[in-house]
Amino acid sequence: MSRRPALCTVLVLGLATIGAACSTSPSGGGSFTWSVDGRSYQAAQLGLVYANSSQNTFSGFTCANGQNATVSTPSANIKFRTGTYASAGSTTATDAFQIVVNEGLAAQAGGPVPSWVASAGTLTITAIDGSHVAGSFDVTLTPSANSTETGTAHGTGTFDVPPFTANTSICGSTGVR
Repeated sequence: MSRRPALCTVLVLGLATIGAACSTSPSGGGSFTWSVDGRSYQAAQLGLVYANSSQNTFSGFTCANGQNATVSTPSANIKFRTGTYASAGSTTATDAFQIVVNEGLAAQAGGPVPSWVASAGTLTITAIDGSHVAGSFDVTLTPSANSTETGTAHGTGTFDVPPFTANTSICGSTGVR
């Protein structure tokens, strides 16, 4: 049974929830690496997503086993700019951010997933324009709703994500697995 439809639905709903509109194929090189308590992940080139028209959301997908990280502003009306941001929590301040990290797929469609949300920490955007968004984050993570995780974790990441320009599926022909 393919897990792609369920994950794509989660992705589409997640991005729609935070107001991002993006196409789904990168225009060039880039990188997004992150770790959770020492477990490291690297996005595939076809797993990089930057909603450059809204400049409020970007993601990285490993294109294997559903691992991904998504960074966004707390509102679709707020754009990232260069600078340092604090974790949003429940605020919609213009100097806040949200991070969701998924460390894998649900055992069953609709079941719990190993996922986290940033509850404290910082995000630094060193560059943002129509060609890329770059920077780093260092956060405390807590389990997201319907997560298999417990307690807290330490999350870090660096990114330089290009915009998407073509209309193909995330992760290309391999699909999001």
